[in-house]
Amino acid sequence: RDSSTSRGLGDVYKRQFILKRKFMPLLSIVIPTKNRYEYLFPVLDASIQYIAGSDYEIVVQDNTHDNSPAIEYFLRQTDPRIKYFHSPEPVDIVTNTNRAIMNSTGKYLVFIGDDDFVSPYILDIVGLIDSLSIQNLTYSPGNYYWPGVQFAHRSRFHRVCTMQLYKSASIGITKKKSSDELDRVLAKGGCYYLGLPRFYHGILSRNLLERIKSAFGGSTYFPGPSPDMSISVAIALTLDTFHYMHYPITITGVSPKSTAGTGSANAHFGRLEDRKSLPARTLELWDVHVPRFWTAYTIYAQSIHEVLSAAGSDKHVDYATLYAFMTVFEKPAAEYLLPVLKQFLQKYPTQKKKYREKVALLRIRKNFIKPIELLKRWHGQLYAVHDLRDISACMNYLLHNCSPR
Repeated sequence: RDSSTSRGLGDVYKRQFILKRKFMPLLSIVIPTKNRYEYLFPVLDASIQYIAGSDYEIVVQDNTHDNSPAIEYFLRQTDPRIKYFHSPEPVDIVTNTNRAIMNSTGKYLVFIGDDDFVSPYILDIVGLIDSLSIQNLTYSPGNYYWPGVQFAHRSRFHRVCTMQLYKSASIGITKKKSSDELDRVLAKGGCYYLGLPRFYHGILSRNLLERIKSAFGGSTYFPGPSPDMSISVAIALTLDTFHYMHYPITITGVSPKSTAGTGSANAHFGRLEDRKSLPARTLELWDVHVPRFWTAYTIYAQSIHEVLSAAGSDKHVDYATLYAFMTVFEKPAAEYLLPVLKQFLQKYPTQKKKYREKVALLRIRKNFIKPIELLKRWHGQLYAVHDLRDISACMNYLLHNCSPR
């Protein structure tokens, strides 16, 4: 636990903290954060205002060095459902998220970012899965573009202050086979979640989380450098089947400071050594077949590698497919990719044809087919709500237009 939890907040907050520790809710909404109060505070205010019901807590795990703005905020925002924890020493994202979970008390947990938010009806959904003894619920989140996001390509769906939602949302629950979804992800080079069970924008029981922690050494809930991908693979290895709902229980936020936000502007690349958010052992555990450069594709592939290795599995991502995706969609990583690709194809010459064919198909998809397919898919499955200037406006829209009842 964090010894610095209530530092600087005074006796008033300390009394509130004691009350918060006694609160045992159905749901914990865990939010690790660092240096992004401009998104966190509006999310907290709107959540308290719009979530229907009171059987929940919001656990904020703050790794910002100077948290004086948070001290001021929490002296004003005194709702006992918000639990605030602060650790000023720099830690990686996995450690910060582990702490958030350990500081929570809910029977179920949902993990979101500090620019994401939940449906006003989230407690209705959690109550439903609790009554059915469901351990994991994966779902189709919506998407929101914060003011200030820059786009490499703009469309009616890619605009600031716009929320994307599915037209055919339903609270019907279906079962999926974990191994099938994991195999699909591996075949795609580990580049995307696809249909994996989730905890980041997914709901897990505390019992399942503790099972995963125990199975992977007992020290972390996230046995890989990307918390979202590593926990997804760990769930898939732990549960034979999981449950799915086509309903926006949470909304992913794309803000100027988020990974998705920098991705929208094609700026999500960098040297591994410069990524202080990575766990300390990541470099020494790095897969020799994954280029040593930080991109969304490489960090997902490495996370999958670490989880599968820890589980004693001989499975791995399809490297030829990973290299093809990087060749077509991650050109800034070329100087790191080429030596690894050359070495791989020399060792496995039969993969050369597969790599070339994948590259050719992906280039066609990128330049010709993908825009048309996406346009048809968006018009058929998604709709966009524009001019939602803040999170309060988004949650108000969800409250009045997306009831699961």
